[in-house]
Amino acid sequence: MLLPPSQAAAATPANTAPHAAPESQLVVHVEAPLRPIAADLEQRIQKRLAEGRFGIGPGGSVNYSVERGPLSLSVTSSSLVIEAPVSGRAEACRGERCYASCEPQAIVQATVPLLLGPDYRFDPSSISLKLTRGCKVRALGGLLTIDVTPTLESELQSELAKGARQIDRQLPNLRADVERAWTELAKPRPLPLGGCLLLQPRAIVQGALTPSTKTLRANLAVLATPELRSSCGDPAPPQPLPALTRDLTLPEEGAVLLGMVTPLEGFERSLLAANPVHASQRTIKIAGARVAARGSDVDVTLELGGDVCGTTTIGATPEFSGDGAQLTLGHATFSSSERQRWQESEIDGQSVAKSRIASAHVTPLLSPVAFRTAAPPLAQALSTRSLQVSANVSSTRPAGAAARNNDLVAWLEARGSVTLRSSMPALP
Repeated sequence: MLLPPSQAAAATPANTAPHAAPESQLVVHVEAPLRPIAADLEQRIQKRLAEGRFGIGPGGSVNYSVERGPLSLSVTSSSLVIEAPVSGRAEACRGERCYASCEPQAIVQATVPLLLGPDYRFDPSSISLKLTRGCKVRALGGLLTIDVTPTLESELQSELAKGARQIDRQLPNLRADVERAWTELAKPRPLPLGGCLLLQPRAIVQGALTPSTKTLRANLAVLATPELRSSCGDPAPPQPLPALTRDLTLPEEGAVLLGMVTPLEGFERSLLAANPVHASQRTIKIAGARVAARGSDVDVTLELGGDVCGTTTIGATPEFSGDGAQLTLGHATFSSSERQRWQESEIDGQSVAKSRIASAHVTPLLSPVAFRTAAPPLAQALSTRSLQVSANVSSTRPAGAAARNNDLVAWLEARGSVTLRSSMPALP
């Protein structure tokens, strides 16, 4: 039996727009212990913070010196804070004779902003002084009491301003390092067992730091559209480093949607291997199959054999769901002209369409279970003596599929984060 000829092009319902690739948020935590940083700063910051002399009118002048105690470090949501107790000694002198002294005490706090600007540069540091015990001296045989606290505080503030400028001069210029890292991120990565990973980064986001007294933890995210392809192809032209953006609500974990790209013709092989279908007391075989993209959906054109001959076109939607073991087609749909042809043949065409489309399947490049199992050891393999790399994958799931030109793209969603833990921190 010959299927009635089509009166027009057997187009399935209106074309759909191509599916936009979803953007991933790869969350990266960069950690360094505070103890080595504190030990290094103890060696680099002198004990004596300031010394000098200022006049007090008829009382003569005051000689002073200030020394710091042990440093303590902490991290706020935006800065590294360095604190130290400060003790001083002030002596009131007239000529060569010193007749009175006092020992002021204070807390010095240096704040180093760690949230970078759009140009990847640090904001200026600041140092503050909080006196906890003032300083008064008696002059002229006790007839005059002079509070030297305000003058001493003013003298120290100018010295501390110099210290803040010193800190700023020692802070690294990170932009060149970030530009090199950005170039590396954008490179296609051939895989040992075949295939190619393309991260395709678009932006870098800095989140709030994690407050702590033990660890410096910076939180970042790379926005990208990663894909796993059969080959790397021609490299895309390099994109310039984008301006850094800031999101102080950056989550602990991000959602990475890995697009796995395979040829649409994979469905054709499974259609040709399917068993014949029986409909309306007739046996229908598939002698040929062609799958072509129609936006994000596909048109499946079948060449029929057996008791029914001819060709028919069925619209379908790629699907990647459930346990993620297979990519399938669903939502078998005839155009009105195709439906009319099957009705004229007195064969249940809808049954034929559903059974044929249900037989189409492709094995994904990675299953959710395989990704969750493989990611942690692959990350660990990137570790060095000075940098430990780890990946935490809290969940994985299939997240849909779509046609794209001659390819099929299946998205695997993995929620988690990457941690870079330094044992040899770079210090300002």
